[in-house]
Amino acid sequence: MTTKRLLVFVAIITVTIISIPAYGSAPDSSAVPIQQIKNITVVGKPSSKSLTSAVPQQTLTADQISRLGITDMGDAVRRFSGANVKDYGGIGGLKTVSVRNMGAAHTAVSYDGVSVGNTQAGQIDIGRFPLDNVAMMSLVVGQSDNLLQSARLFASGSVLNITTMRPYFKNGRKHHLVTKLATGSFGLANASVRVWQKLSESTSFSTDASYLRADGNYPFKLHNGSIITNEHRNNSAIESHRIELGLYHDFGSNATLDLKGLYYYSRRGLPGAVIYYNPRSTEKLWDQDAFLQANFHKTFSEKWRMQAQAKYSHSWNRHKGKGIEFTNGFFKETMRQDEYYVSATGLYAPTGNIQISLAQDIIANTLSTSFPECPYPRRISYITALNAKYEPAEFLLANAGGVLYIT
Repeated sequence: MTTKRLLVFVAIITVTIISIPAYGSAPDSSAVPIQQIKNITVVGKPSSKSLTSAVPQQTLTADQISRLGITDMGDAVRRFSGANVKDYGGIGGLKTVSVRNMGAAHTAVSYDGVSVGNTQAGQIDIGRFPLDNVAMMSLVVGQSDNLLQSARLFASGSVLNITTMRPYFKNGRKHHLVTKLATGSFGLANASVRVWQKLSESTSFSTDASYLRADGNYPFKLHNGSIITNEHRNNSAIESHRIELGLYHDFGSNATLDLKGLYYYSRRGLPGAVIYYNPRSTEKLWDQDAFLQANFHKTFSEKWRMQAQAKYSHSWNRHKGKGIEFTNGFFKETMRQDEYYVSATGLYAPTGNIQISLAQDIIANTLSTSFPECPYPRRISYITALNAKYEPAEFLLANAGGVLYIT
């Protein structure tokens, strides 16, 4: 026992002696130099809420679009269950989307959170939107559980949301440049360029431009009874160019402002049916579209958020043709439409499970044509949407409901 006690005592003394220099050599905390780390920007992709949404919601990200080899917006929307894309033919032709056979007029299109309108047709041509700068797109069937959106989107049976890429910069760079060139059969050529510029720590600028042309004179076999001839589709040429400008600013107090402008122009031929071995068609269609939109977000607290939007859009098209099927052998019509749109939405979350939102939209539309008997219609619409959502904490389920008023 005495030997064991002596060994324990020696061990304690040894540990104490070894630990004394360690404590004695500890540097003074006040003498440690302080280094200040620069601001760090964390870049991430928005997560999909398709699993926790109260309504059917499907999403496609830019990585998925690239991995699947999708080349245009129509092919991307076809991947969504329940979506029917009506393609009116031709390269770059009109493409509309209908969800669950409700018709294209009941499917709204949101471009970076702001709805896209068309007074003349009531349906949106999704073929005009390229996939080069798309970060994510989603299709919501029914009322979305995202209550911070415009009343116009709540008034639609389904919503196709298109979100473009927001400028981000790596390794302290202030510039970003991407160019693409694609070619294909029948004279297809497609070129695009994307430029991002960092103006300051809180402001960035983006430019996206693209050019498309094609002949579209692909071969086909014409069956007329027992006679089969080889023909070529004619009057299918298209030429279009598009430029999009974006300005993004972060106010630093949980407030952001996004400005976006777009101009689109196209000239295309309209191929007709082959009647009595006559494949000739002379009809042409010109389109011009331009818009300028602003989207402002502000978070006041965990309970209060708001969104304000404003947009002006202008559309012009001309349809012209020659032939004996037209009166006086000539046909020409021109249409122009303008839209002024403002929207404000407020969201209140009294608890973590309950959200209440009130949205108010005002839309002014004008339409004019070259017809002598055109009445030149003008319309002002007021849309109010009151919505509420309850999401139990113990379930991945949300119950949403709302009241819509349109005048």
